[in-house]
Amino acid sequence: MPLDQTVVFRKATSFPSVLRQNSAHQSMYGRTTRTYRRKVKKWREHFNDLVIDILKQTNTRNYPVMFRPLAQYFDGFNIHYVKLNTLPDGILSSLHKKDEEAEGWHLVDGKDIYIIYNSETSEKRQRFTIAHEWGHICQQFDEEFKADMESIASDEERNAIIESVANHFAGCYLAPDPFIARELTIYKTHGGFMPLEMEMANSFNVSFQCMEIRYTNYQRQRVQQ
Repeated sequence: MPLDQTVVFRKATSFPSVLRQNSAHQSMYGRTTRTYRRKVKKWREHFNDLVIDILKQTNTRNYPVMFRPLAQYFDGFNIHYVKLNTLPDGILSSLHKKDEEAEGWHLVDGKDIYIIYNSETSEKRQRFTIAHEWGHICQQFDEEFKADMESIASDEERNAIIESVANHFAGCYLAPDPFIARELTIYKTHGGFMPLEMEMANSFNVSFQCMEIRYTNYQRQRVQQ
């Protein structure tokens, strides 16, 4: 549904952490510190665990994973998915000023959650964008995460952690650990017509690049356990 312009600007001004951009070409954090690596690892694991809990609570067993489990988890909120090209010109130009490459934003206004996404990209990209914004929403409702981020003096480092964790959340939600394990069993038992990562990308309805990164992280996680 179209967003009210007053609501968007009031919320973005009053609560700058609420409205975040998901850019297709986000700038990389140039220098990784020990604090950065430790916090990224901690919060990636934390939100991966949250994904698994959400899927268990909602009894989600099939994939590709849709976004209904997240809506169920946020029971009591009204969820609105808004196509970017349906927004009034004034709001659209304001969002583009913040980030010309952005593909998604989110806004929480009382009991309404809005996820704005670019519907002119591929379905797989749209799914990742929406999942990424859901990652930011989960961050916003996590008091421990917010307190930890507020303790970081560097805006650059804080934003890099927030975006890295949201990307990881998106990958974990669209291709969850238990479902990757299931796919591996199927592939080892029956084989496939394509390389493993490509087969899984099709099964989870994500891009090959997303699946490649997700599977690498999954394997690394298994080694560390």
